[in-house]
Amino acid sequence: MKQLIMIHFMVFEKAKNPVDYFRELFKALNPISYKIICMRNIDQKEWKKCEIDCPSDHLKDLMVSNANLLKKYVNKYGAISKSKFGIVASHCAWLIVQHADHDIEFQRKYLKLMHQNPKDFRKENIKMLTRRFRNKGIEI
Repeated sequence: MKQLIMIHFMVFEKAKNPVDYFRELFKALNPISYKIICMRNIDQKEWKKCEIDCPSDHLKDLMVSNANLLKKYVNKYGAISKSKFGIVASHCAWLIVQHADHDIEFQRKYLKLMHQNPKDFRKENIKMLTRRFRNKGIEI
């Protein structure tokens, strides 16, 4: 129930009008979208627990397992776009990709997929992932 309430608020925040709200809510309740959103919510909850030992071994394991599951979805369906999975799931997938520093090739692949159809992703997400590569001196 907590996840559904959280999804409601996430969708409500992104929706511009009632029609958009329901359209995005139905996309968010798609089983794949729902799973990605839940993965992101757990990820964020664990990051908030971080203090001195950040990221902890538990958080590192969580980021690896989230990235591995997301990779399976991406291999099957392509990038988690706004049009297919909704703006909330798309943003949540991007966050999981951002945290997948252990798998640069996956991050690079995802960024390339985002660049293929940039209007189907938040511009800020594309910019931030691109900046992440540049800041580390990694070629895209």
